[in-house]
Amino acid sequence: MVHSHLMNVVKPTILKSHLRSLPYSSKPQVNVTKYFGPKLYSSSMPMGNVVSLKSHINLVLQQQFYSRRSRRERRETTTIEREEREEKGTKEIVPQEELEDYHRYEEEHPDVPAHELVTGSVAKYISKVYKTLLATTGAAVGGIIVPLIVPPLLALSPIMGFASLAGVLGIAFTSPEKLALRQNLLLFTGLSLGMAIAPAVAVSALFGPVILAAAGTAAIFAGFTLAALKARTSTFLKFGGLLYGGLFLVFGITVAMFLLPLLGVTLSPAVAAAMHNVWLYLGLAIFSGLIAYDTSAMIERARQGIEDHVSDALSLFLNLANIFIRLLHIFNNE
Repeated sequence: MVHSHLMNVVKPTILKSHLRSLPYSSKPQVNVTKYFGPKLYSSSMPMGNVVSLKSHINLVLQQQFYSRRSRRERRETTTIEREEREEKGTKEIVPQEELEDYHRYEEEHPDVPAHELVTGSVAKYISKVYKTLLATTGAAVGGIIVPLIVPPLLALSPIMGFASLAGVLGIAFTSPEKLALRQNLLLFTGLSLGMAIAPAVAVSALFGPVILAAAGTAAIFAGFTLAALKARTSTFLKFGGLLYGGLFLVFGITVAMFLLPLLGVTLSPAVAAAMHNVWLYLGLAIFSGLIAYDTSAMIERARQGIEDHVSDALSLFLNLANIFIRLLHIFNNE
């Protein structure tokens, strides 16, 4: 019956308002409840209007039917098209706005070999960083030589170690606008760190291990720098979390090796040897990788206009110093 379908499609309140709006005529009256049920409408109305209402109801039902069918057909069509694209191996069509955002990101972050980005202002900045690094390394060499000439200064090694740490913190917490002060702090850091490692150089037999360690440090620095320049910009940057995680591990072991004896804690020979090997070999690998990472990050920041040659030179210098110290230990043991 008509009313059984109508109750599933049209709300009674909508139908009631429609019934009330229909005009009366002189045609014979027909009870609407005969067609639509007593709960829907209880008054009477002209038969011509009932026929008109039935036509309207049929129209509504047809519209609902075709609307549901069209939605179902659209879903089926979309499913079929998706399956055809998957079979052909084609990709979804990307909206134009998303394509523009993607191309804009690619222009701002080109994934190309790093040496292709070292041009113009970037090349000048990288040159400034390496000149600052060379000056800091020269200060460190001077810090090593002076105590060897004046042996009493070797006793200042522990103090100079803390002084170099103070220099690093000073650079970190000094405003980049105070360029002269930060450059002097960097030179002081190099000098004090050189004096801190002077005793290790002094005990080296016939300076053979020193020469080997210096040559090995230069080779590692050149190799990982070249790798960073030849690789794409994102190659080493994605290892930043891993490298710094390992760096914190090495730092924790270093602190433990320094503090535990002062606290009266005696480690077994096996544990002490294991901690020393982690500090030595894992540290060597971490700082070697950091050369490539810091080089890639330095180039990327310079390309974006973020320049701080003192901090970049400090990062590279600390990598060099830690590699040299570890290679010196290795060659001395051999």
